[in-house]
Amino acid sequence: MSRVKVEKETLSPKIETIGSSSGFVGYSFFRLLFPDSNFMKQLRLPRSFSDHVQIDEPDKQIAELIDRKAKSWKVNLNKEPEGFFCFTGEGWKNLASAHHLKLGYFLTFDYNGGMLFSFRIYGLNTTEIQNYPSLEEKKWKEEDEEKANIFEAVINSTNLLRSYMKIPKTCKKLTELSKDGGKGNVVLMDEEGRKWPVRLRHTTEKDSKDRFCISSGWLEFVHGNGLRRGDRCVFELVCLGFESFIKVRIIRFGA
Repeated sequence: MSRVKVEKETLSPKIETIGSSSGFVGYSFFRLLFPDSNFMKQLRLPRSFSDHVQIDEPDKQIAELIDRKAKSWKVNLNKEPEGFFCFTGEGWKNLASAHHLKLGYFLTFDYNGGMLFSFRIYGLNTTEIQNYPSLEEKKWKEEDEEKANIFEAVINSTNLLRSYMKIPKTCKKLTELSKDGGKGNVVLMDEEGRKWPVRLRHTTEKDSKDRFCISSGWLEFVHGNGLRRGDRCVFELVCLGFESFIKVRIIRFGA
């Protein structure tokens, strides 16, 4: 990974306040994508940039950002009331979407003058990300991810009498947990935040087909939520750090 220049090291006493038509070429900075930074809509630049750049019409300024493949995006460069500049507008949203920005990524920027910036993106493993899937590939990947985490089931008589709910094979993350020994113990959480511990089970039938289900604890969830035949349940696996639980949304029959 190329060396990242620290802001204090890139600024020097020789730098003067500039206008929008020129720039202190070589000024570098990086931005880490935090949970509360709203990075899919905007990206705040460091204070050092705001302190050394004066723009005549800060609400109308456009910056051009160029990635390592020389593709460019024109984004708004707005100044907040607190004095910070931000990359924002539809151009920034398109850039963030095209590069699939995620929490924990960090971006390095080099200022080339004339409101022109080049940037690079580094992933969670600190390696530079160089290839991005197309919009179509992204759509397929998102659909596969959704199927891996979520499934819907209509409650039938068997679900009300026996302690199990089948898990479809398309819900790959739940089927993986079912196979994984003691990690098959999870919690069902309803929309009110109430919790029921259950067991995910994997069996191989005589026809050599794998079967997956929510087993022990399922009937307690049924009775606790007053489930009836025809109700629909949407199950979604949620992973937060080292904790996993299954969020359940109940759609009542006839509602």
